[in-house]
Amino acid sequence: MVRSKSIEERKAVQNVMATIRNAEKVLREQHPILNHQNAIAASILIFSMLGMVATGIGYYLGFLPALAVIPINCFLASLTHELEHDLIHKMYFKTSKALYAVMMMGVWIARPNTVNPWMRRDLHLHHHSTSGTPSDVEERILGNGMSWFTPLRALCTLDPTISAVVQTLSFRRIKGNKFTTGRLFVSGAPFLMLHDVVVYGWVLLTVLKATQGLPEALAQTYAVMSFLMVTWLGPNIMRHTILSFVSSNIHYYANEKSGEAIDSRVKQCQVLDTPLVWPLHLFCAAFGQTHGIHHYVPKQAWWVRTMIRKEATTAMIEAGVRHNDLGTFFRANRWPGSAKKEE
Repeated sequence: MVRSKSIEERKAVQNVMATIRNAEKVLREQHPILNHQNAIAASILIFSMLGMVATGIGYYLGFLPALAVIPINCFLASLTHELEHDLIHKMYFKTSKALYAVMMMGVWIARPNTVNPWMRRDLHLHHHSTSGTPSDVEERILGNGMSWFTPLRALCTLDPTISAVVQTLSFRRIKGNKFTTGRLFVSGAPFLMLHDVVVYGWVLLTVLKATQGLPEALAQTYAVMSFLMVTWLGPNIMRHTILSFVSSNIHYYANEKSGEAIDSRVKQCQVLDTPLVWPLHLFCAAFGQTHGIHHYVPKQAWWVRTMIRKEATTAMIEAGVRHNDLGTFFRANRWPGSAKKEE
């Protein structure tokens, strides 16, 4: 019986993959411009980074308020996350190490509250082979598998540095784990370290300003920090929080009735496209709706994945992928009916 179920699931997965690839083939035939992936990717990165610079200038000159700059730059930074995702799978500039490195550095500069993209590549490729298990460091750092009824989950969703330190306690029990606190810490230099120093320094100075007033010697430093918070760091805190919330809740963790790890690609993640998350999807490239497609066909440009999402998600849901499973928030991301097993 188990064997037949396994064969049935394999056929379902193969059908989903075939549907996705066929939809992409038809789309590329209809729009030949999509074959110029390098140019499209480079254009998106340039657009995003110039857009962030332009809004920063607008804010500095007083043309744009902070409440406009933060969401605009959050949106622009979210595009660079999708580019990094594809760069990790070497979708662009495969034949030019120099241009590939420039793209990787570009997406990191745009999103300073992450480890470097080369470490992210190790984390993400590891995620593909360990999704839904205690070894899936990438998702567990985002809070996947933790109860939402504890402040710790919210803290891990907000701050990747704190989460990495906290989660290290459980990572130590994973046999053969290579993602140590030291390695993760070093991979954050210099941008993640700069991000944390400025963010927490700004918080402390803001409290000091509100309670006692700022010494004149710190006023200029505080002004620079505030500018960076509005134009660069704040938008990325918003981006990271939204992405962490969506990603950690579309992925399942240890979802068998026995509490064991996932044994099927169908159970790795759900399709989350309820209107309740539409506002969040504006700032994470509809991640909840499209990321599951990536689990079936990893080497696919994110804009292609977005354009074929209707055909792809329909096939996934028919294959047994969960759809708008809001109960995951109350089950610590376990599969429906499973027994919770903390790691």
